[in-house]
Amino acid sequence: MSSPKPYSWLPRALFPLGRCLIRLQLRKFVGRKPWEPVPLEVVGPSEIPSGGLLIIGNHRSDIDPPLVQYNFPRGIHFMGQDYLFEMKIWGPAIRFFHAFPISRGKVDRAALRHAVELLKMGEVVCIFPEGGITTAYGVRPLEAGVTLILRQTGATVLCCGLHGTAEFMSGGDLNVRVETGDVKVVWGEPIRFAKDAEPDVVLDTLRSELIRLSGMPAVE
Repeated sequence: MSSPKPYSWLPRALFPLGRCLIRLQLRKFVGRKPWEPVPLEVVGPSEIPSGGLLIIGNHRSDIDPPLVQYNFPRGIHFMGQDYLFEMKIWGPAIRFFHAFPISRGKVDRAALRHAVELLKMGEVVCIFPEGGITTAYGVRPLEAGVTLILRQTGATVLCCGLHGTAEFMSGGDLNVRVETGDVKVVWGEPIRFAKDAEPDVVLDTLRSELIRLSGMPAVE
């Protein structure tokens, strides 16, 4: 894994083009004409904290990361599962946008350390702490890695609830599924925990916030 670096100007310059492509694709997915409404509703964020910021979201689709970045003005370093980085086209593309891999099925200390160093540099990091794409309709228990990151950084947390994304793109295989429902991206308010906060309290608080924002139930 390469050394942590600040988010560069070039991928940030492509954000307007990315937003345009997302709108075009969402219309295409549901068979809407270019002049018809985009099947996407974004609520917030009302406040963009400065400095190190940890974004967490629920995760049901591979389209989730672009939607988290969609209207967020700061460049986001996404933590993604390692198999994505092995794809011939997808891997270099997401690396270009400063994503970094985490290995599945074990505690990946290198990935956690990378996230911690970025946050200490004042960067924005996004993780999906359910441990992968959720196939069930709901929000799974969060993994403990998020508490380790917060204990070492004291970073501000911003939760992002995603609803309806699995109906557009199946999680894990990048196959588009054409449906008629809309996608919602709902941002919460900044949350700040003490570095010595109890891990269970942190996890329960963040999961409850994701459930509230996404409008989906808790699942095991």
